[in-house]
Amino acid sequence: MLSGFRMRKKCESSLEGSVRKSGGKVRITAQLINASDGSHLWAQNYDRALKDIFKIQDEVSQIIAESLQVAVGNQIIDTAQKTQPNNIEAYDYYLKAKHAYYYKFYVSMAEKDWAEALHYAEKSIEIDPQYALGHAIISRLYVEKFFSLTNNQNDLLEAEHYANLAYKLGPNIPESLRAMQNSLLMKHDFDQSFYFSKKLIEVNPNDFENYYLLEWFYVIVGMPHDQIKYATRAIELNPLYYDVYSDRAFGDLSIGDKENFIRDVRLCLSIQPDAMKGKVFFAYYFLWINDLQNADKYLTELEQRISAEKTPQERWTYWNDAAKTLRAIYRARLGKEDQALSIAKSLPIYFTIWIYAELGMAHEAVQMLQKSLKTSTYDSYPNYEFLSQSSFYENIRNHPEFQQLLRQQKIIYDEMIRKYRIQ
Repeated sequence: MLSGFRMRKKCESSLEGSVRKSGGKVRITAQLINASDGSHLWAQNYDRALKDIFKIQDEVSQIIAESLQVAVGNQIIDTAQKTQPNNIEAYDYYLKAKHAYYYKFYVSMAEKDWAEALHYAEKSIEIDPQYALGHAIISRLYVEKFFSLTNNQNDLLEAEHYANLAYKLGPNIPESLRAMQNSLLMKHDFDQSFYFSKKLIEVNPNDFENYYLLEWFYVIVGMPHDQIKYATRAIELNPLYYDVYSDRAFGDLSIGDKENFIRDVRLCLSIQPDAMKGKVFFAYYFLWINDLQNADKYLTELEQRISAEKTPQERWTYWNDAAKTLRAIYRARLGKEDQALSIAKSLPIYFTIWIYAELGMAHEAVQMLQKSLKTSTYDSYPNYEFLSQSSFYENIRNHPEFQQLLRQQKIIYDEMIRKYRIQ
């Protein structure tokens, strides 16, 4: 039995259902549940011959919508029809790719899981070369490879190539729009990425993935209050997807909100105990509150997990560097500055900055921040809120050079709000 498709409206009721298959027939059961007390408001069975599952999906969805007097716009119906593949096998491989991407790679951050997702996605377009969803998810996989594994610009070129193909094949399909939004965001074409972000919400204001990408847009442009707002909306639509909690935790970190930071980290790990981002954030929390004993304990667990990987290709490059950075900060807190600086030498600039800031090396940290800003390093997060509120810069925040940088960033921050805040 397949179960669990759900539609929520103002959290007052939920539409739940199940699908049962027997031979060449299928029975679809739908029921409207009162969210406040669990009582059944409406229920109906639909029996159909299992010939074309996508036509059945369209037909039954329309009947249910009409029965519930829910207005389903022509654009949404048209979009749903256009996402249908010509080949059910291509669709199956697309779903496998999406599962490997969201529920394996995002957990492990291991290259082998990324490669598995890519394999399935490539199979989908091998079977159906005109399948927009297959091209779209390949684009997003290359963005993720750049961000989490390689920092290689060639991966962004691949992402752009497949995003353009997906958009050409299916310009009104949400997954194509997501691929365009994501690819443009990594290129720092913020205006165009914002255009696609808004278009996604217009196409479907109740889709979790649309808000998931929108909140990530706000991470990159450095607007944490907006990021928290839309991460919260994504959570309302899908409260069981662990990664959006760790994203919201980053927003909490950016504005110095310690209480909500640990709340969101714990929620992430309660759903997915192996989530790498959640584990790194959990270890950092104890540094934040200066509980060095627990910081050491959870950092050691993190390091052991990373070192247990058998080949370098399976290591979590970004999060491995993050763990090294936290270890360097821990060493600095113990007064072992030489050890902290030794670790810093092996790290990318955006992590080295945090170690210099911890050591109170304001001039060196500001120089690196300025270099990072000039090169538009995507993940150094040198935005105004993060610089002015996050605990990483506590030890240098009052330094004149740092204050001058803050004033410069405040001008940029105000402009970002003017251009990209959704009213």
